[in-house]
Amino acid sequence: MLHFSAGGPDTLDADQRRQIEEQLRRELKSKFEAEKKRRDAEAAQAREVQEEALRREMKQKLMAEMAKEYGFNLADGQGASASAPAAEPPPVAMPVAEPPAAAVPVGEVRAAPAKGPVAAPAAEKRPAAARPGPARRQAAARAPAPVLRPPVILVADASVETVKIIRRVAQGEGCQTQVVQGGDLRALVEALAEQKPYVLFLNTLGGAINPLPVCRRARGLDVAVVLMGQFPSAEDVLTASKMGAVGILVEPLTPETVGPKIISALAFAKEVLKRELTFRRVDAGTESMQEKVERVMAEAAEVMAFPHTASRIVEICNRPDVEAEELARVAETDAAISSMMLKRANSAAYAGSSRVETVRDAIVRLGYRMIRSTVTIMSVFALSDAEEKSFVFNRLGHWVHSLAVGSLAEALARVLHYRNPEDAFLAGVLHDIGKLVLDDHLHEDYAQAARLVGVKHTSMRDAEQEYFGIPHDAVGHHVALRWRLPEEITEAIAKHHSPAEIAFGGDAGWTIEAFVYAADQMAKVLMLGDSADFYAAQLPAAFWDHVPLDGNLLRPFIHKAFDRVLEHVNWLNMPADRAGLFPFPPANHKGVYVVDGNTPDRLLDLFFCGRGYDVLHSTESPDMPSGPSIIVYDLRQGGGVGPYPAAGAAEARIVALQGETPAPPGALPANARVLPAPLDYVLLLQTIAG
Repeated sequence: MLHFSAGGPDTLDADQRRQIEEQLRRELKSKFEAEKKRRDAEAAQAREVQEEALRREMKQKLMAEMAKEYGFNLADGQGASASAPAAEPPPVAMPVAEPPAAAVPVGEVRAAPAKGPVAAPAAEKRPAAARPGPARRQAAARAPAPVLRPPVILVADASVETVKIIRRVAQGEGCQTQVVQGGDLRALVEALAEQKPYVLFLNTLGGAINPLPVCRRARGLDVAVVLMGQFPSAEDVLTASKMGAVGILVEPLTPETVGPKIISALAFAKEVLKRELTFRRVDAGTESMQEKVERVMAEAAEVMAFPHTASRIVEICNRPDVEAEELARVAETDAAISSMMLKRANSAAYAGSSRVETVRDAIVRLGYRMIRSTVTIMSVFALSDAEEKSFVFNRLGHWVHSLAVGSLAEALARVLHYRNPEDAFLAGVLHDIGKLVLDDHLHEDYAQAARLVGVKHTSMRDAEQEYFGIPHDAVGHHVALRWRLPEEITEAIAKHHSPAEIAFGGDAGWTIEAFVYAADQMAKVLMLGDSADFYAAQLPAAFWDHVPLDGNLLRPFIHKAFDRVLEHVNWLNMPADRAGLFPFPPANHKGVYVVDGNTPDRLLDLFFCGRGYDVLHSTESPDMPSGPSIIVYDLRQGGGVGPYPAAGAAEARIVALQGETPAPPGALPANARVLPAPLDYVLLLQTIAG
């Protein structure tokens, strides 16, 4: 319960209290009505499925009875003996209404049901009295309507008992179950393409199939992946989240654990299912894809306009003569904003010796720039749709990534004594706002663009450029200008994929643009959240010349960044586990030896340090008494291929990071695993994990 001192809400007059009460009532009513509508829709959908299943069951029984009575079956229009079993009636075209498939033997992959009309069987001779009349013959000649298959669930590399449990639960949800056994990656990839499943259950923890290429392929096909295994570690959970899996199941499975995973995974497929059941909208050709994006850019700023109170707070904070009393009076007219200010002011990051109990004191403690940043982020978070629109773009993961970039940009600004680190935080959080705009207003098209990341192994920005003709940084810059954000912030949003246009120290000094660009690469390397890809570019040597983040300073920096992100996730009331935010593993004191010539990439240090390893470079002393666990040849900037410590090298896992020019034949050890450029850090994580 909040306690208010003199000058707080106890001094409000009746009209002000009534205004606040009416505003709260409207907000709560809207939320309750939205929740009621959602529950009613779910109940109606469940009733429709139950009614259709009952209708089909009754229809089958009645057709069997009437077939015996009349001597023929309506399914094919042919006469039949009364003792012959009745043919199955044609299925109704519904997404999950077809009866569950018969059990599939373990190891068998059943072919997908044929699409299009089903040919009627040839007519057999019968007595004239039993032959159908002209009208019936005409009806029999007509081809039946195309049959839509029920959702398919694919199970790969699983035990017999696991398959039985998944099949039993899947049947209850109206789904077919297909099985791929024996650790055959090729068969699994072919099954993904042919069966087009909605959910894939894959045994990856100790299984024979490498989950990374499977998850990539599944992500490109809108297939929800659930990984299975015994005793998964925190590292397994983190890796699964970064690969795009919707969850991990611990074996042995039970129907109680499998059921919710199937239901939640099917929810990812509802948009795909809807597109199968409806006609695709046809573009008449009057509007190109780029014109679509330009129209969205023009409308999005209006649709995503800030609430009046938030706009007034941002406007006041931008003035040089801002006063705490005026800002407090405006903030107190919005219960959600004032409550958030008090919550942040009393959080661990800002709490002082005494508890803040008034909005004015909260403003004084937080500062005007942090108030502006917090209100802006809160408003954008409320304006954007929290519902996942497609499996290929994780919106909660996007927000965690954005908060991580903001936190890291602010931390870098403080390390380099930048005058307004709060602005770096706001710019970092909003740097990918263009992705939300595109996914909100063109989510089907954006899902298609996101699939190119896995199919062509390219960055999300390049995929957007190829598909739309306009990338998200240009969209975000346009929206930020319409919101009248400060120029330093709008420029950082515009240039966070353009390092050639950014000054990294030197005579030009440090800018927010440099902090946001560097923080974006760091967040991808540390895998904080999901930016739709994990291709991180190397940072200029000039950056590392001024940023003292090496040796013993790296690990405290990483854990402090995680704590800040977790704090922001909590004040926005986001579920950290669903957003893919997991603590970093503790130090394991295993050695990584990086052979990189004279141009070390400190992002590699950041990556391995975040995984608990100790890192040495070829320019440093190679003394490792027990030998390194991993040897990395970084060939991206002309790094050499030796020397490396001899002790224990035979047991080390060897990885080579390919540059634009491939290494000469025989230059690398025969057992080296070569990773292509640009470097995908999820692939690197999977490689070192085995």
